[in-house]
Amino acid sequence: LKTTLWENLQWQSRVHFKHLAFIAQTKEEILNIFIHAQEIGFNPQKQVVLLKDKAYEEAQQLIPPQKNTSYQSSEPQIVEESNNHIRIGLKTDQSGYLILADQFFPGWKAYEQGRELPILQANYLQKAVRLAPGKHQVDFVYHPQWFYIGALLSGLTLLSLFMILWLRKSHERN
Repeated sequence: LKTTLWENLQWQSRVHFKHLAFIAQTKEEILNIFIHAQEIGFNPQKQVVLLKDKAYEEAQQLIPPQKNTSYQSSEPQIVEESNNHIRIGLKTDQSGYLILADQFFPGWKAYEQGRELPILQANYLQKAVRLAPGKHQVDFVYHPQWFYIGALLSGLTLLSLFMILWLRKSHERN
């Protein structure tokens, strides 16, 4: 029995910052960029692939691209984490994308100093936010809309059940 051990030398941490992006028009194009990475010059260590959608357009308007010859950034750090909240700290001298290598899924919101940031679909499965140069503390918070709808429906159902029981009791007394 022969065993082979592989080491991934290009591993990336759960949070990272990239100032260069490949922009894809469709999800299929994202996959093609990864499949043909060497042919088209895509380097996943230096670049992120983003889906050009409404969130991307909004992020570009909020923080336009900036030309800067130097590029320095502190390594993003997870400052605080729970089941539905992740706070990440970062300092950068150039605009770019903070990537959180967690699954892109509806219900997540991103905030910086109380201002909501559009969440971008990055590398097909991940989420990212666009940041300007400076010191940042970004909060990713999970607020699934369906949870609140479900809680409301459950509450209405419980209220209806109590009303039916109350009406039955009052009818039995008469």
